[in-house]
Amino acid sequence: MPRLLLIISLYLLGTCFNSVNGQTNKFEIAIEGGSGATHFYGNVLTLDNLKPIIGGYAGVLFQYHFSRIFSVKSGCSYERKGANFILNSWEFNADYVYQLNYLSVPAVIQAEFGRKVRFFINTGPYFSFLLSQNYIAKNSASGSGNWLLISASSEHDQVKYDFGINAETGVKIYVSTNTAISLSIADHCGLINTKKQPLFTDTILAPVNSDNTTFNNSVLLVFGISYGFGAVN
Repeated sequence: MPRLLLIISLYLLGTCFNSVNGQTNKFEIAIEGGSGATHFYGNVLTLDNLKPIIGGYAGVLFQYHFSRIFSVKSGCSYERKGANFILNSWEFNADYVYQLNYLSVPAVIQAEFGRKVRFFINTGPYFSFLLSQNYIAKNSASGSGNWLLISASSEHDQVKYDFGINAETGVKIYVSTNTAISLSIADHCGLINTKKQPLFTDTILAPVNSDNTTFNNSVLLVFGISYGFGAVN
């Protein structure tokens, strides 16, 4: 419901401040960046032990308009994804922040409505290559026993690529004929299991056992500035 209200609000904003003299540029190049929550899903640890962390996104995107409404968008971006594993028990406390750094290439179809103030929505696949990974760990033993086995943060533990679906909605405001600023909410949902082995294995408490199923998901607030040239007929 909050997302639906946001979409409706952005559309009304574009309608109220629309200008009949606006034009659509055929080509656009944009610099985009943002931050938001990123986490893992699909793992048996998700509900109780895996929490979101702050992720980041920055990239250069190119857009080609087939018409005033429809366009395709692609480019290259850097993304930080990951999650926070927290376990507090009578015997052991653990706090691990996993950070996965990707180089991503999206390929989305975008629809825009309006003229100088334009509401837009897009969706399409992305492909990511894992540049690096690391974790920041804090442990404290509450009792005796070495029962928590934690996989090392090394390249052979993590699949080197990711594939998923992007979905984004926002508003673009043309401050001049060729220059626009944008604000949007983006959801990057991974569809490939990115782990080769379990993140965590608890050899005593079965409910905390981890399988090797881990998907990425990020919800980001994105700001962009673009420059366009050429005109759509």
